Amino acid sequence: SEPIIRIVDKFVGAKNAMRVDVEGNDGRTVSLRITHDDLEQAVGIGTAAFGMEMLRGSVKPGIWFPIELNEQRAAILKRSKRGTLLWEMD
Repeated sequence: SEPIIRIVDKFVGAKNAMRVDVEGNDGRTVSLRITHDDLEQAVGIGTAAFGMEMLRGSVKPGIWFPIELNEQRAAILKRSKRGTLLWEMD
């Protein structure tokens, strides 16, 4: 099916969108909606934003859950906005 998808994308265009809903222990829900033209570029920008925080020394190397990053999370999200068509968080 991928060849057909690529042909259709050439005629109508392609977008990649993601929605993440998180519910905290206190019952509060936060939603993040992101739309990007290029999936590979979006993944690369997100990875680079995390890597930049590691190089700055504010995040130690390793595997992290977003809840563990605290103030670094805001810097990573800010850098990840680059090139997005839609970025909404509420």
